[in-house]
Amino acid sequence: MYQSKFIACVMVDNEIVREVRQDGSDFIYLPFGTDYHLRLKNLDHRRAVVSITIDGEDVLDGSQLVVDGNSTTDLKGFLDSKSNVAHNAFRFIEKTEKVRQHRGERVDDGIVRVEVQFEEDLPQIEQTIKWPKNEPFGYPWGQWYPQTTNIWYDSGGLNQLHGQAMDIHYSGDVDCHVRSCSFTPTTPADGDEVGDKADNDQVGDDTN
Repeated sequence: MYQSKFIACVMVDNEIVREVRQDGSDFIYLPFGTDYHLRLKNLDHRRAVVSITIDGEDVLDGSQLVVDGNSTTDLKGFLDSKSNVAHNAFRFIEKTEKVRQHRGERVDDGIVRVEVQFEEDLPQIEQTIKWPKNEPFGYPWGQWYPQTTNIWYDSGGLNQLHGQAMDIHYSGDVDCHVRSCSFTPTTPADGDEVGDKADNDQVGDDTN
């Protein structure tokens, strides 16, 4: 029997007994007195809880059997719930007059019933990481902070930079590529001296 990624079959001498389809139902044929066991195979990734009855009798003694995802379990006989050990093996017997007198007539004689329930999947949580809009380079670099002082240059271009400060503050590891140039401090309009002259000082050259 196969349904919803779960297989249940009857095994005799470790061989699968093939089912026969008749009138919309599946049947298996065994000689009287044949011992057999049940093989349960879970093809789903989720665990399955199984209840089994044979001839209307609960095979698991009121308990349920858990079959892990993508695994196989063999059930050899009627289970004792106190010890979790199968004591009485499954055997296909002839329904004689003596058997009828002992246990009576039952409409579910000869029927193996397997009920399966799968556990629910864990909810999938999607997490969205939003980065600051003022970050020019994006992930994985750190956030840049705006300058606090003015920087300007004259008609000489980048070779003659003038300003009160050139510090750039940032957080995180950043690969910087800075061209070599000269920096010449100048005297601001208010007449205060900014600093000593430093011609041809190399700012840096990182060629990572």
